[in-house]
Amino acid sequence: MLSKLGRGGAPGRRRRGVAFLYAVPIGLLGGLIGLGGAEFRLPVLAGPLGYPARRAVPLNLAISLITIAAALAIRASTLSLDALAPLLPSLVALVAGAVVAAFFGTGLVHRLSEALLERVILVLLVLIGVALIVEGFLPGEAPGLLPDALTWRIPAGILFGLTIGLVSSLLGVAGGEIIIPTLVFAFGADIKTAGTASLLVSLPTVVVGVVRHAGRGAFERRALTETVAPMGIGSIIGALVGGALVGSVPAALLKVLLGVILNASAVKIFRDARAGHRRSEPAGAAPLARSRRPVELVALGLSADYPNVPELLALFAEREPNVRVVIAPRQGGSGSTLARLKAEGASTRVSLVCFGQALGPRFRASGLLQPIAPAGVEALRPADRDPGGLFYSWALWTPAFVYNRDRLPSSPGSYTDLLRAEGRISYDDPSTSASGLIFLAGAILASGGSLEHPEPGFAYLERLRPRSAGYPAGGSEALALVRAGRLDLVVHYAETNLHDRHVNNAPVGVVVPSEGMPLSAFAVGVAKHAPQPRAAERFVDFLLSREAQELLAARYFRPARTDVHIPPEVRAAYPDNYDACYSVDWEATMPYQREWIVRWRREIRGEG
Repeated sequence: MLSKLGRGGAPGRRRRGVAFLYAVPIGLLGGLIGLGGAEFRLPVLAGPLGYPARRAVPLNLAISLITIAAALAIRASTLSLDALAPLLPSLVALVAGAVVAAFFGTGLVHRLSEALLERVILVLLVLIGVALIVEGFLPGEAPGLLPDALTWRIPAGILFGLTIGLVSSLLGVAGGEIIIPTLVFAFGADIKTAGTASLLVSLPTVVVGVVRHAGRGAFERRALTETVAPMGIGSIIGALVGGALVGSVPAALLKVLLGVILNASAVKIFRDARAGHRRSEPAGAAPLARSRRPVELVALGLSADYPNVPELLALFAEREPNVRVVIAPRQGGSGSTLARLKAEGASTRVSLVCFGQALGPRFRASGLLQPIAPAGVEALRPADRDPGGLFYSWALWTPAFVYNRDRLPSSPGSYTDLLRAEGRISYDDPSTSASGLIFLAGAILASGGSLEHPEPGFAYLERLRPRSAGYPAGGSEALALVRAGRLDLVVHYAETNLHDRHVNNAPVGVVVPSEGMPLSAFAVGVAKHAPQPRAAERFVDFLLSREAQELLAARYFRPARTDVHIPPEVRAAYPDNYDACYSVDWEATMPYQREWIVRWRREIRGEG
């Protein structure tokens, strides 16, 4: 999978070196003042390494987990818990508050809009920078401000812990920059004991955050190997060197200097990120954060006829108020979508492209999509991720026989039954529609044919031809006729019609033939010449998020994410033979598709 970096970040093949080279001095400076350096890593992740804030925070937290584990391993031989005994009730209270806040704080990272998250990060980093400057002028030790009574210390510990956990989850930091001063000035711990206690508070807090982010698919394998691993190793090396040099430079002076540097870098990266967004867009594109009006994201191939789409768009609008999704008029199926992209070329207004996965190889070969690296892809099956990062499945589709229950008391249960059934039927043109291509492939395989020998399938379609009411270009044209009672049966996707039957009480029945059907999916990508590529990537991030996928699952759609639970009442509504459906390597069909389509047009449609 290729990585596409925003904000002019380093190319993927150089990212390991860049991450390591930044991590070593950050770890060194952190080691000199007894911190892990995560607050300094975040501007690097969001700046030179080019990660959006929503991805930078989880990665920073994963690196923090590495540094905490290393610090505990290094200190294990000399670690003494005796000095911690008087602080134990307070530490338990701190951990309790921090873990709770970390649990809910990670959700905020994924719910806040990118622009709002960047502003929150900027404010928190500036506050930490100011705290470092102030701390540089304070004594290293001080009597605790809180009374010794547990009735004071435990509630205070929980409140401090909530703050620590929230900051940790929103910045991806271990929290030592807050925990250590809290233990010293509020609870009266000496600086060495506070450093040890800080690790013990940070570990469960960070683990909860990492697990929560992982559950939301925030960790892509490539980012782990290109960024987290080298930055974690560099941070450990730097911290070891910094620890050995402690005392060579006054810690108070370093804190003041680093506080100033942190403020300057945070302001530069996050306040000016909007300008960076603008530079990453093609000329004439509206910057997301500075636009007074919402950025217009034109989506091609997405249909408002699908019952879940309006809800998805409404939810996305809540999450990203600066982006307005405009669905381009749809004429035909996925093949028509590709034809339009080719015709418009570099002058297209389309940024987001949706299409049937069966036509994925055609879209890849066209060169009209750009590689992206959305969050959540690790929760997809390998078959639902393009190897080059050009497109990803966001909903799984199962073709089926969809019939009008008022016109047909029962539907044919197999391909053979379809030949004997009464009424008029329709299926989409395989040259312009993914569902049409799927039905063509299914007919070939169900009739005993193969990729190399499709003759049985074409013989079957020839027998079916007298009962055909036409071959629409795609979309929902024929389906609308079935719902209206003007057509008996259409080959269409089961999931859309399950929703209509069980939620909208539409007069449709859904049957998967006993031979099964080739499985497919609805894929999404970003147009190569997209006017708003960053807005399109945000929408892809949203489609692959657990929140959006859970909404799909609740509306009778099969989510692409493998970690999303399908409600029992939805699973119970799946038609018989659902499990008989099978996967097809659509890439392997590419050498044969053109021949199939030419033959279908000549023999079935009767074109000259």
